[in-house]
Amino acid sequence: LVTEQSESKAITAWAFIEKKQYGNATTALEEAKAHVKGKKKIPLLSQLYLLDIEYDLLKAQGKYKEALAVKEQWISLNNKIMDARTNARLVFYDNKVYQIEAEKKLTEKQLKINKQKTLIGLLAISLLALIISGILLYLYQQKKRDAKNREFIARQKEAEYNMARASLQGQLNERSRISKEIHDDLGSSLTSISLLTEVLKKRLDTN
Repeated sequence: LVTEQSESKAITAWAFIEKKQYGNATTALEEAKAHVKGKKKIPLLSQLYLLDIEYDLLKAQGKYKEALAVKEQWISLNNKIMDARTNARLVFYDNKVYQIEAEKKLTEKQLKINKQKTLIGLLAISLLALIISGILLYLYQQKKRDAKNREFIARQKEAEYNMARASLQGQLNERSRISKEIHDDLGSSLTSISLLTEVLKKRLDTN
């Protein structure tokens, strides 16, 4: 009950009813009601408890009509309590359903965000792989072009070297020919000079 005094008086009333001391039970019940009336808001279960005691007291005294009226009050109040409990349960279940729906929406939103993040991550990885592949391909092509350029330059230098070598060989051959011709001419000239000298010497000796 609301207070210890009202609860004590109600228990006393029950005891007097069992002992069939209805006068004392009535007094104890009235005192219990008096303690409850001083409160601004009486709990429904407390009211139901007092009505239950009053019903048993009136029934024990043979006041069936009054007992029936109290029983109707008790039933009405009990229905009210049951309705309140039902409403409370409905509110609780509604709140639970709302909470579950909110969690479901939050989970779906989180899954959507995670899916978007995963997709963005895959796109980023794909783009990075594409960029790296492009860079590697460019480096490979550049290296291939450089190799071709070096090969072309090497062939060109080899051709220039062969041309220079051929030109040098031609010059050497020409020099050799010229040298041979000069040697032959010089030998011929020296022979002529020697013969002319002998001729002149004989002539001088004769004179």
